Amino acid sequence: MIDKSLRYDGYKEPLKKYKEGHGYRGVLAKSKDGNLVQCHICGEMFKAIRTSHLKTHDIETQNEYKDLVGLAHDTKLMGDESRQKMLDNYLKRAATPVYLDKEAMKRMQKARIKSNKKRKGEKLKLEVRNKRGNCPDQLLDKIVKLKGDIGRTPTRRDFKAKFKGRFMETIYRTFGSWTKALKMAGMKPVSEVKAEKYEPVRLLEYVKMFYDKHKRPPMTSDFCSSELPDVKVYYKHWETLNEIRRIAGVPLVVVMGRSNVAYERVGKDSE
Repeated sequence: MIDKSLRYDGYKEPLKKYKEGHGYRGVLAKSKDGNLVQCHICGEMFKAIRTSHLKTHDIETQNEYKDLVGLAHDTKLMGDESRQKMLDNYLKRAATPVYLDKEAMKRMQKARIKSNKKRKGEKLKLEVRNKRGNCPDQLLDKIVKLKGDIGRTPTRRDFKAKFKGRFMETIYRTFGSWTKALKMAGMKPVSEVKAEKYEPVRLLEYVKMFYDKHKRPPMTSDFCSSELPDVKVYYKHWETLNEIRRIAGVPLVVVMGRSNVAYERVGKDSE
């Protein structure tokens, strides 16, 4: 359960605990009034988490701290009041015209271009992905909830239909494939479930279960019903239906005439 004693502005559940300390990964926790922020390492509340405090945890820079706890580099480590003061000071300075020479302008432009290129090359931080609703835990949560809605393991088509094509590319980038995402969510992919269903041992079990239920061996038409897998699946492993019946331990079917059959425990394969 999420800690209700603090504020988590703009973040979406599920949130992942920061196991090495306090709070949640990729989440900046604030006090109820919003004026204090929580340090992930020690759990203390500050008006602003400054570099001087981080050095007590052997962390040299704010960006190093943000990388460690999953925050975006442009997230301000300060409460609302401190942030407002910073903005007020910035606006006062901006109101005073500053004239730069051409060389200074060129240096600023190069620094801006370099910073933008670096940002484009970086992976989105956990904090940003959480607010967009596509962090790893949220993606897995969507798959689990979809399974609950439809009552079975969802396919790619089910997921695309539910979310109208959204999040699928993010799932591929995050987990590598739909199959790996299902396994991370604790589910067996449909392909593996089908493979298990059609294993030779399971196929014979279905025949035995049919016999126990109906007190007769399955006929050809029974293999085309919903009670047994298609006969083509059986023919991949065995040549005749009586061979299947014999190995499954149920009576064989002997054709006596066009409309007459007899059940025998032992006999030649005749169907």
